[in-house]
Parts: sequence; C-alpha cells; structure tokens
Amino acid sequence: MAKPKLRLDAHAVFWRAAIVTFCLRQLWVWYRIQNFIPASKPVLRLWVFFFGKKAMPMSLLVALMVGGLVVLLADFWLQFLIRPLVKRWLSPPSDPSSAVFHLSPNEWIIDSAPARRFTGWLWRSGTLVRTNHRLWFFPNAWDAEPWSQSLGDLKQARLKPAPRAAWGFIRGWPERLALTAGADAEQVFAVADPEGIVSWFPTSAAHT
Repeated sequence: MAKPKLRLDAHAVFWRAAIVTFCLRQLWVWYRIQNFIPASKPVLRLWVFFFGKKAMPMSLLVALMVGGLVVLLADFWLQFLIRPLVKRWLSPPSDPSSAVFHLSPNEWIIDSAPARRFTGWLWRSGTLVRTNHRLWFFPNAWDAEPWSQSLGDLKQARLKPAPRAAWGFIRGWPERLALTAGADAEQVFAVADPEGIVSWFPTSAAHT
C-alpha cells in the first residue's frame, strides 16, 4: 500500500500567518498610540508607529516568530493526524472472498484492493476485484449491489486529480482512479495506490 504523499506548502502557510500577525499587531499598536499621544501631534504618532521600538520592528519580529510556529504546528498536525486519517480512509475493511459467490464458473480472481466508489454524494467502502473477465466492486454495505464491468468494454483507466482542499495549504492529495466504458458514466474510485490499479489494465486502456 502506497503512503499518502501529502505535504505542507510551508512557504504559503508561513507568509500568510506572518502577514496576518503583523497587520493585527500594527492595528493594536495604532490603537495604543491614539490613547497615549494626542491627535495634535500627528508627526509624533507616525514616527512612533513606524519606528518605535515596540511598534513596527517588534511587530515584524513577532510576525516571523508566529509564522514559524504556525508552520511547525501545521506540519505536526499533518504528519500525525491528517496522513493517518487519509491512509485509513483509503484502506477500508476489505474481503475479497465475498466475490466468489458472484463469479461465473470460468471466472477467477487475479487482483484485489480495498477501495471506495463514488456514488451520488457518498464514497462507499468495499473491495475492488479484477478477474480474468471483469472488474468488480463489492461494497461492504449488505444492502448495496455490487458493480461490475467487462474488461473488454473498458475504454479508459486514468488518474484523476483530487479536488483542492485545505485552502491549498496541503498538497499531494491522492489521485482518484477514473474508469470509462463506452457511453457509460465515468466511475471514480479512491484507492491507496491508484497507479498500481491502473497497471491492472491493458496499455491501450490505461492512462496516467
């Protein structure tokens, strides 16, 4: 099973956190200046705002420190929470043996993998199975019907980019497996190793 290749866009996280912190602290500095320096001395107000020891120079230092801290916390959160959750989501409980009750007498299992199939608004968990004749998906839900497609009718198997998530701060979300057979609607699956699943199919149908 391939590990999720999630990575943090540290540059974007750092500068956004730093800029927000800098702006907020400078607003606080201006509020303090208005309370302690009368409006009749605008030049002094601006001088303190830009060059005061506890004004802009301090705001810049605080912003850089907060930016670095946010990056460290975000990376820790990614490593120890998001990656394990994504890995677990891509590897639902799987039971290839349940397929034998649906196969024809001259059909046998060649490959199988835990997967999720996108149906409606849900990602149903189950097992993706390739036999010598067909590709099957057997859902874990007892009341859901299995899906199958003849390998001979499969026109294309390709990797589909995952949608943008986490405001773009996390990159490398696992690609989806997209299958097309004739005029049928595209079937999309989430699997731990989409490139490995694409290799199940003939070169003429597989596209990465």
